[in-house]
Amino acid sequence: MRRTIVALGLLGPFVLVACKRAGHAPSGAASSSAASAAAKSTSGGARAGNFADRHVSSAGAFDLVTTEGGAALAWAPAGSTSLSLTLLDELGAERRTEPVFTQSDDAGTAAPGASISEVAAVARGNDLGIAWLEQAGGAARSRGVVRPISDSGSAPRVIEIGAVLTPTSTPRGNLAITSSADRFLVLSRGQKSDCIDATENDCVGFGFHRLDAGRAVAQNLPLTVPLPCDQNSVSFAVAGSRWYYGVCSRATGKPVTTLFSIQTDPEYARADRILEGCLPLGALSQGGDLLVVGDCGGERRGVRVRGGNAETSELRVDRLDAICDAGHPLLHQLGPNGLRLSLDAPRDRLEAFLPAPLAPSAARAVWTGQTLLVAAASGALITLKAYRCDSTLLREVALGANATH
Repeated sequence: MRRTIVALGLLGPFVLVACKRAGHAPSGAASSSAASAAAKSTSGGARAGNFADRHVSSAGAFDLVTTEGGAALAWAPAGSTSLSLTLLDELGAERRTEPVFTQSDDAGTAAPGASISEVAAVARGNDLGIAWLEQAGGAARSRGVVRPISDSGSAPRVIEIGAVLTPTSTPRGNLAITSSADRFLVLSRGQKSDCIDATENDCVGFGFHRLDAGRAVAQNLPLTVPLPCDQNSVSFAVAGSRWYYGVCSRATGKPVTTLFSIQTDPEYARADRILEGCLPLGALSQGGDLLVVGDCGGERRGVRVRGGNAETSELRVDRLDAICDAGHPLLHQLGPNGLRLSLDAPRDRLEAFLPAPLAPSAARAVWTGQTLLVAAASGALITLKAYRCDSTLLREVALGANATH
């Protein structure tokens, strides 16, 4: 494994060395407004449809995240360029389902045959940030929206983030979104980029954008990635005061993830090459550590990344079990370096840390504080399952069923 550590004040040169700095980023991306007009018909570009229909065009065209007092399921109905949202309570019962936004002329006309192939979401207080990938033929673009979770009468603005080079990563990995106390931040695949190193080829640019309710502002940390991985090529996570973002590349002939760590107090930035030969599946924080899991030829491998100068260490996740302890799920593996993750508070992005029978490929899983919810694409239909503790067992229950403890 190769690692680089530098001061945060040198973050720009650090990115240049570790992942190849791209050209100068624009100061901001154009935004477009979505007013309260009804969805347009096929002849107008974007296609109207049943916003409650959970059939999707792609296995990555949905996301599931926790919110205050429950969870939110966002998805793109098949055959449309719109998004739908179902708000759930802590037991998984549906509170309401509604369109995320409504289309208008100044929201940007969708090309004939356009569809949404990937959706990523995150909640921050009463706000929900969503980014998505829209494709039509050989063209693609990333877009985003910030809207209140609880206010169903709002008219959020659709934000243009940028054009995306095709073919794209499938079913996910072209964009990621995370939040801090005061912002939503999107990392999105961009266009073809010049490679800095003459030995590399097929380089693609990735850019950071701060996503607000009215605009997407490009940040000055563009990346160029040689031969991005076919799956899950980008990821984002926050662990305490540290920000992490990862990019997966096949430049060496096999997938390798470079994980960047940024901390402000004390100031430093660091890069680790991890999970060589593996496609990344997911990451989440545990205390001040970041846990990362990958698919290594059909077997799961994990890495624990600590802050400062601490070395990374093995995390065993190849024989995971899910039980209950003190009324909360415990995700664990017996033996040295085995995972032990107690879900004693709401958590997102649990799918890579669940036993495979609970979380199929491309699933999303969250713990609401009372219920483990797992959303997955069964064929073209999004299904939602709920699990709850019964003594020491984690059992499947009906969505919205009353808790027994």
